Amino acid sequence: MATPYSYKGDSMGVEPVVKGEMLKLYLYDFDSMHEGYKWFSTDRPIKYPDEEITAGHALLLVQAALRRGTEVRICNGLDWLVFHADRGEILYPKPTSVQPASMQLEEFWKTV
Repeated sequence: MATPYSYKGDSMGVEPVVKGEMLKLYLYDFDSMHEGYKWFSTDRPIKYPDEEITAGHALLLVQAALRRGTEVRICNGLDWLVFHADRGEILYPKPTSVQPASMQLEEFWKTV
C-alpha cells in the first residue's frame, strides 16, 4: 500500500519497488526541470528503443546525477515514487544506516 510522502512542497505517493517491474527514470537539471522519462526494467529486453533504456544504462545515469548533485526520481508504472535523490543524497527509500550514497544506491539497485 502506498504511503504519502512530502518533500520540497511536493506531495506524492511512495511504494517499495517490486523486482522486475517496469520503472520510469526522471533526471532533472539544475533548474529542477526534466525532459520526460525513460522506461527501464531488469526483467525484459528493450521493445521500444525510443522510450526505453537498459537497467544498466539507468544505473549509470543515476550514478552520474548523484555525483553532479542533480535530482533523480524513479517511479513505477502508476507514478508512485520508488526512489528519490537530490543534492547527492538519497531521500527515499530512507537509508537504514549511515552509508555513502553510492552504497545506498547499490543496495536499492539489488531490489530492482
